[in-house]
Amino acid sequence: MEIIRKFKTTSNDKMSWETLSPNEHGDWISQRNKGFNTFIALEPGKKFDNGTKSFFNTFSLGLGTNRDSWIYNSSVHKLSTNMEKAIFFYNSQRSDYHVIKRNSTSLHINEFLVFDSTKLSWTDSVKRDLEKNVLYAFNKELLSIGMYRPYFKQKLYYSKDLIHRVYQNIRLFPNNNLKNLVICVSSVGSNKGLSVLISNLVSDLHFNGDTQCFPLHYYEETQRQAPSLFDGEGQSNFVRKDGVSDFILKRARSQYGKQGGYILLRLWFPTCSNVSHHV
Repeated sequence: MEIIRKFKTTSNDKMSWETLSPNEHGDWISQRNKGFNTFIALEPGKKFDNGTKSFFNTFSLGLGTNRDSWIYNSSVHKLSTNMEKAIFFYNSQRSDYHVIKRNSTSLHINEFLVFDSTKLSWTDSVKRDLEKNVLYAFNKELLSIGMYRPYFKQKLYYSKDLIHRVYQNIRLFPNNNLKNLVICVSSVGSNKGLSVLISNLVSDLHFNGDTQCFPLHYYEETQRQAPSLFDGEGQSNFVRKDGVSDFILKRARSQYGKQGGYILLRLWFPTCSNVSHHV
């Protein structure tokens, strides 16, 4: 516009014009630097891919609860009370629905449910469980702690049933006894700018802006082959796997020598107290 004001006309004999042609990506004004394509990606094309040529083997979005008012609280007592009430309400709706459904096979679940935001937030996953007659039960062992917002921990009811989208977090933080570190990055779609934080707790989807979590470890669950007298029936073992790829470890060693892995993890996970154990 400043150029047009200067010339006071757009006629070809007064102004020199340049044709802007889009490149193969469709960019026609701010054309991207092709060198970006040579950078090593953080995330793999396929999760839990040990042959990936990215920095990490896997990643996960933060917890998408769709019912923060029940799943989180600053008080363990209030959290437990809220969850017990919500589970009681769900189970009462579940039993009533299946009684009525016997005599009214055409009944649609949305015609029956009581949509009361003070009792429970109905999501598709919970509705499916209700239709399948899945019984919910409060389990105090699911009481945990999560990162709700930056520098703000909350008590968390870490339930695969009542959290709408657990994503891969259940493999990053299977239970309260297994430790991990995750680099939490605000996603590409975030409108609040880039934010990078490290957490040693399972993190919410909105922890730091549509949070993507890149783990130091992930865990694979296996059933105990020879349980002892004191093991519960069906009790599991968890095998810890490296979240940082073998590919990037080899690159770090070729770049920085034998201590390359140590340097790499120290840069990424400075809070890790025993980093040499992971190299």
